[in-house]
Amino acid sequence: KTPAQSGDGAESLANRRGLSTMIALGIGLHNLCEGLVIGQEFAAGAVALSLMLTLGFALHNATEGFAIVSPLAGRSFPKRWLVGLGLIGGGPTLAGTVLGTAWVSQELEILFLALAAGAIIYVVGELIDFSRIRGVKVSAMAGLLIGFLAALGSEMVIEQINRAGMIAEAQHHVHHIDAGDYFFRPSIVTLKAGQPAILNFKNGGLAVHEAEIVGLGMKVERILRQGEETALLVTARLPGRYPLVCDRPGHLKAGMRGEITVTR
Repeated sequence: KTPAQSGDGAESLANRRGLSTMIALGIGLHNLCEGLVIGQEFAAGAVALSLMLTLGFALHNATEGFAIVSPLAGRSFPKRWLVGLGLIGGGPTLAGTVLGTAWVSQELEILFLALAAGAIIYVVGELIDFSRIRGVKVSAMAGLLIGFLAALGSEMVIEQINRAGMIAEAQHHVHHIDAGDYFFRPSIVTLKAGQPAILNFKNGGLAVHEAEIVGLGMKVERILRQGEETALLVTARLPGRYPLVCDRPGHLKAGMRGEITVTR
């Protein structure tokens, strides 16, 4: 079947090719940012997380080719041109991964994720617009819903696998901390960047206590009462010194503070 037999004019064919190219570019930018995030995590020492991200991105990237060629459905185009679209959409993932290992920055990681989100929002907008013009809005909305649910489901599965792997690895790096009145003992705990560890807090005092690692966004989920203990799974990606404090009223002023030192 040739383009002429399809009933489309040259302008319509050009529009279809242009739309596919723009979608490929949008997905390519999205995938570049995904690669940068993978590289960032690997450079920070979070090898397990980077592998899980790679698996997760690969699962949903497998469907992106359908989005690229959807405007070309039922039309014949040179295979070399289609391969080129695939390279535009998928190649940046590899390039981004290599570039992402060159430095580690939490701010840049957030920026890359935001760029990835913006690029995919653009692609979704183009597909919705295309479906409106072609009169297949119901099919497009159904596809978006199925894709969203599939992405959410795969993310939940990957998150559980990742957490299970982190817990298994962290069992080899357990640190016991006495949260007494009013101290943490030992007052300094050293962790390795990207390496999961378990901080096991036990309240050896009479007062109730909490434990929060400032800068890592991690906190004991419940208040420790006398004799109670709880474990906190920690994976610090960036080297640094992070205050460990008890946030109960007056406890920090009384000297209940420590430090989590993260080395490369």
